[in-house]
Amino acid sequence: MVLSANILDQTPEIIAKWPKPNYNNPDQLTWLPIYSCIWFGAATVMVAVRFWLRKRGHAGRLGLDDAVLLAAWIASLMFTTVSVVFTESANGGRHVWDVKPALRSRAVLCMWLAQFSFLICSGATKVSILFFYRRLVAGTYSRKWYWCVWLAIAFTIAYTFTFCIVLLLDCKPTRAYWMAFDIKFALTKDYSCLDNSNVMNAVAGVVPAIGDLYAVALPCIITWHHDVPRRQRIALNAIFCLGLVVVAASGIRTYWLISKLSQN
Repeated sequence: MVLSANILDQTPEIIAKWPKPNYNNPDQLTWLPIYSCIWFGAATVMVAVRFWLRKRGHAGRLGLDDAVLLAAWIASLMFTTVSVVFTESANGGRHVWDVKPALRSRAVLCMWLAQFSFLICSGATKVSILFFYRRLVAGTYSRKWYWCVWLAIAFTIAYTFTFCIVLLLDCKPTRAYWMAFDIKFALTKDYSCLDNSNVMNAVAGVVPAIGDLYAVALPCIITWHHDVPRRQRIALNAIFCLGLVVVAASGIRTYWLISKLSQN
């Protein structure tokens, strides 16, 4: 029996080094629910405005990009809900040794659901943006750019689907991912989990970063080769290049993960 190391590696040696638990007055971060709700509210307003404009014909017709964006919004609703439950009823935001034993499985379940909803939300958002690029190239640019956009869409769907499958199959049965932190389950049930966190965390950082860079570079290249006024071209590329902030964040996160893993 191997416990998945993607959340915690609760070996007896590590547990023995934990400080004395403080269940009543622990150090705790309480900002996550407020933070998540604020950004979800802002995203909801923007999505609602977009659908309203599309429905009235002020920003093109409703299309695949809108359908995929709706899926991303639903996943973000799930992520926000899980964030609130994690903090308010699963001892989230505490040090692991301060989480009550009876709530550890619930806390890890919240983490699992958060990972799943984040994968769907981020993947669907990127695909929605790429479908919007497809609108830009339809009937205007060469088929080379058309297929470049479809390649980016296929790449994003493929790695999002793959990471979701890995998350589902990380433990056998799947519920062992969080139930392994229940002492009764751990002692009485037969289960197994893959110790693949070192590889998967690094891959989960590198692959989306490549996809983000591709998604930023693609519209810049397309508009640069299109016959539009120079000032307008520069303005469009400046807007698209704001996506480099996401690429930089992905790169920093990936570097941090790999450096931490190399120390273990």
